[in-house]
Amino acid sequence: MNVYEGTILMVKSKKSPRENYNCSLNRVAAALVLLILWSGGVKAGEEDEWTYSMVRGDNLWNITARYLDGGFRYWNALIRLNKVSDAEHMPPGSKVRIPLRWLKIEPATVRVRDIHGKVEYVEARQTEARALTGSTHLKDGDQVVVGEGANVVLEFVDQSRLFLGSGSRMGLGWVRKFSRSGLADNMVDLQEGRSESKVKTENTRFQIKTPSANTTVRGTDFRVTVAQENSEVSRVEVLGGIVHTSSSGGARDVRAGFGTTVAKGEAPRSLVKLLAAPEIVSPADYSRDLPVDIKWQKIAGAELYRIQIHRAEGEQTLLIDAVISAARFNTSALEDDEYIIRVRGIDANGLEGKDAEQMLELDARPRPPLAITPKDDSTVRTLLPDFEWSTPTGGTGYHFQLSEYPDLSSPVIDSTEFTATRFTPDHLTPGLYYWRLATFADSKKGPFSPIWSFTLRPAPKAPDLSQMSIEEDEINMTLHWQAGSPGQQYKIQLAEDPDFQKIVAEQQLPQAELVMERPLKRIYFRVKVIEGDGFEGDWSPAQQIEVPPNPWYYVFIPMIPFLLLAL
Repeated sequence: MNVYEGTILMVKSKKSPRENYNCSLNRVAAALVLLILWSGGVKAGEEDEWTYSMVRGDNLWNITARYLDGGFRYWNALIRLNKVSDAEHMPPGSKVRIPLRWLKIEPATVRVRDIHGKVEYVEARQTEARALTGSTHLKDGDQVVVGEGANVVLEFVDQSRLFLGSGSRMGLGWVRKFSRSGLADNMVDLQEGRSESKVKTENTRFQIKTPSANTTVRGTDFRVTVAQENSEVSRVEVLGGIVHTSSSGGARDVRAGFGTTVAKGEAPRSLVKLLAAPEIVSPADYSRDLPVDIKWQKIAGAELYRIQIHRAEGEQTLLIDAVISAARFNTSALEDDEYIIRVRGIDANGLEGKDAEQMLELDARPRPPLAITPKDDSTVRTLLPDFEWSTPTGGTGYHFQLSEYPDLSSPVIDSTEFTATRFTPDHLTPGLYYWRLATFADSKKGPFSPIWSFTLRPAPKAPDLSQMSIEEDEINMTLHWQAGSPGQQYKIQLAEDPDFQKIVAEQQLPQAELVMERPLKRIYFRVKVIEGDGFEGDWSPAQQIEVPPNPWYYVFIPMIPFLLLAL
């Protein structure tokens, strides 16, 4: 026997003598009803029941008037079923069993719990589609059409909830409630798409009809899908309780942890154990990172995975509902909030497995700036670096950190006073540095950026040629200048003019000297330093090299051969 309980609180008021007199008359009437119905009372038998818990002021008389159908037709049967010896004096807390079929049945409505995207409905016996809103109350015969990428959560009078996924189309067959018991009797017609149901009250009647199957439940958690590739195939997955699944070809009870597929005209197929929930590896339950990178362990038998994300507050619609082949998913579409991430595997039959869930508090905004200069892992050749960064949306200020250590410990600069997006420090010694930024949006500080690095290595100074020395003989001239750091090389240029438009020679040397033939006329000379990484410094100021005059006897040298012939 299926039994369910409910409690209704009432406030008792003092009765006047007149009311006491009326109550006495009511007792007489009740006795007459007992005599009339004693021989024709209705037995409950083994059927669905509701157990009512009595409160102060209750008696079988007012319970019968309030909840039972047909006036006092079931008075005698109610007393016999509950073995009541004194119907007028039942203490608070007494349990009264009432078969569902004795209760008053009234029409009910379905409210819209939450909507994501475009969802429309068509009223019974109408053809015009209207936008479904949070204030819409659906009733018998109404049709709901869920647009692509949209979804909706509907709530029935007993607080059972029905989720309809993207591309679903559903009609309400009937929506009823059992008097004021909080119990309901509902039937929906899922013509296409995907549903997820949570029937909260045990033994509330809830039925989902598809083109190929009927599923009937009393208090359970299950999914029904009309296959996208073939509307004559339905899939049923049970997460809690038992779902009775039937078709014109047969019937089968599907218990928690199992699923089945049903083709039109065929019996439900053998039960398949649902895939185990995968283990979600990341993110942590608190994250400041965007995009949100979600990873999970692959599970045996899974050909695809479904990932769903909804806000943690309440039973709300899905912001993300995607089917993917990889065991990883990332998104930048989430605002700062608390979320629940669900992941499940999908087997070769298309049956979706058990859910893995992960809480996520996302606190990723305002976003940090992007570095413009210095570039990450670059070498800065100026005496002081110029820092520049982007302006994130909503940014009103910045937290700037600069350190010689990769973990940003012992920072050289650590300031939250920046409002501009450019900065040049007053002093910085050459070396390897690490830096990062965070954005303020008024008083809210966002996460830090990734850590960037750069090497400050100012451009080498041009050699000082004012101290250059020159050695020469009749044939060669050797130029010497001050040597730089170990590993540096030198590039030299010789030209006929001080603007170096007429270059006569260019050479790269490993040492700070140049040996060349003694020039016959004035030349100009300049040099630059080349670092070990190939970076070239600036040219030195040009130096003029005057050719010393030849000795007086040089005039006679060309004549020597002729003199020797004459002798």
